[in-house]
Amino acid sequence: MSKSMKTKLSIVVCVTVLCCWIMAIGVSHAAKTGDPDMIWGTPAGVVKTASGSEMRYYTVVTYDSSAYRVFEIDNGQVIDKGLSPTMP
Repeated sequence: MSKSMKTKLSIVVCVTVLCCWIMAIGVSHAAKTGDPDMIWGTPAGVVKTASGSEMRYYTVVTYDSSAYRVFEIDNGQVIDKGLSPTMP
């Protein structure tokens, strides 16, 4: 196999792996409403937003402080997630 062919093949493999990795992240992000409750337990608080979605706050306790794991849920799907030091 020539050097240019090896280079083209390695580029195709890298692009394919990157596309699969991005697709796997996108699929894992779309969780159902019940999944955070199964993993994190009962939410410490639920806040309704103006857009009709709800923000669910789950307590995360670390060795020196506590924070909240936040999930934004709309139409039965998790549309955003993150961490927050406080809960409104």
